[in-house]
Parts: sequence; structure tokens; C-alpha cells
Amino acid sequence: MGIIGYVIVFGLVLLILSPIIAGHFKNVRKDKLLLATLKDSGSAKGLSLTMTDAWKGAYAIGIDPEKRRLIYLRKAGESIQEELEDLSALSDCRVDITSRTEKTPNGSMTVVEAVNLIIRYSDKTLSDKKLEFFNNKVFHSLAGERTLAEKWQKKISSILQTKNR
Repeated sequence: MGIIGYVIVFGLVLLILSPIIAGHFKNVRKDKLLLATLKDSGSAKGLSLTMTDAWKGAYAIGIDPEKRRLIYLRKAGESIQEELEDLSALSDCRVDITSRTEKTPNGSMTVVEAVNLIIRYSDKTLSDKKLEFFNNKVFHSLAGERTLAEKWQKKISSILQTKNR
């Protein structure tokens, strides 16, 4: 194969991969914008968010461990839902995974419908709060949200443990 053949193969590979690469960079840009919104919101409330994450261009979470505050953002269309939680008012935090089993020609498979971080208040009159990390009605593929939710559950639980010492 001559140089022209290599150029054609390279061009085809580039043509196939370019939408995937462009989509990745678009999502990275959305995540950065959402993180900037999260940090601006935290600053406006006098918080210094030292731990933050954003994913899928639709979710962001951050903690100010000194002031024991958590901010969570969820973007739905053009609107942004914000939750501000006082970690001192919490007693527990856990990951909740909602799934169902579907029959397939080769047996069955588990379909994850939602991944949520559930926070429980010390005040039993308050209902648990659900922080969405994944919803299959919004996004069709799961890409690390379970691991991310577990990471944040550990961070929050660690801060809650220091409260109880």
C-alpha cells in the first residue's frame, strides 16, 4: 500500500472518530461551565468549595468541609435546580441504585434505571433527600455514575464521622 492508501485510511479513521471526539470535548466544556456555576454559587454563599465534581454536563456537586456545606446542581433544560445542605444536620448518607431485570434471548440482564445519593437528616421529621447522579430517562448510558456516587458517599460520611467525634 502506497502513501495514498495510508492517507485514505487515516482520513476514514479520522472521519469516523471526529464526531466522538467532538462530543467528548463538548461534554467537557459543559462540565466546566457547570463547575463554574457551582463555584460562583458557593462563593455567593460565602463558601469555599474544595471538593467538586461535574458530570454529563447536567450535574455538579461540591463541599466546603470547613463550613460543612454541600451544594448540588442539576440542570434540566435551561433551568438549574440547586440544593444547599448543611452537613451538620445530616445523620447518614447512602447510595441507592434502582434497577430492573429484563429477559434477553441469552438469559437476562440488569438495567440500571437510577443512581441516587440519599441523605438522611438527624431530625426525623424531615424526609430523606435524593440527589440524582443518573436517570435513564434523561441519559441512556451509565458511565461511572455509580462509582462517583460511592466516592461522594464516602466523602460525606467522612465529614459526618468528624461531627460525631
